[in-house]
Amino acid sequence: MLAGLAVFYLYLTSPALAFLTAIILISSVTTFYVLRRRRRNRAGRVLFEMGVRDLDVMDGIAFEHFLEALFARLGYKSEATQASGDYGVDVILVKKGRRIAVQAKHYSSPVSLSAVQEVHAGILYYNADEGWVVTNNTFTKSAVDLARTNKVRLIDGTELRKLIASASGTAYDPGRDQNNRPGGATPAYDAPDSAGG
Repeated sequence: MLAGLAVFYLYLTSPALAFLTAIILISSVTTFYVLRRRRRNRAGRVLFEMGVRDLDVMDGIAFEHFLEALFARLGYKSEATQASGDYGVDVILVKKGRRIAVQAKHYSSPVSLSAVQEVHAGILYYNADEGWVVTNNTFTKSAVDLARTNKVRLIDGTELRKLIASASGTAYDPGRDQNNRPGGATPAYDAPDSAGG
């Protein structure tokens, strides 16, 4: 606002100088926002590339940040929830007006039904349209059964690697893991498809 008043004062005293000042001011603000956006995109790209290589060795917080970068590449906007007391939701994704509550579970063993219960409660708390539980591993049978009855989408390690391949523009090879080593991810229970997801 102060800059606008200064330009107006200059306009009253010297219209040419006011015009030049306005152009410089607009260029500076535009450059600031473009550089800020590039820096964010670069940080997301680096995080995504690190996550692809280190998917199974990262900790839970890094996994949440990786998922934000992954889904950003897939066209979702994300809103982080608070670290503690998040009501079972780690990230809120938004795409085409739909809010998706996401519970991230970076586990070395199959994810149990408590993750489905948590995200189901989080759907109501965050006024989301649907809920997803995303893991680098698999889900227990009870988690799959509960997810079906509560319309919660489960994204296991295999489907996650397919999403990573899609986001990075490469073909998914189930016979290889994220480091292109033979062996790949173990198959998981079938998860229900989610409307709009």
